[in-house]
Amino acid sequence: MKNEESRKFMAELSVAKHFYYAKHTVAQMRWTVLEQVKLPRGGNISQQLLRREAAWIKRVDSLSPQGLNESFSLRCFL
Repeated sequence: MKNEESRKFMAELSVAKHFYYAKHTVAQMRWTVLEQVKLPRGGNISQQLLRREAAWIKRVDSLSPQGLNESFSLRCFL
């Protein structure tokens, strides 16, 4: 990815927006593993990850304005 494309992509991410406007530094960023998702008998890992992400967004109430998630879809459950 070129530098300008990379900057444009990052500017669209809610975490990047938050860090930019709050004038945070990379040194202030922290992350935590919430869950390890395994598919013991195969399956669609992408769909399972989307399901778990939606569940965690709901569980920790991280939708905007309380959190940084701007939206999430329930289509992965259909």
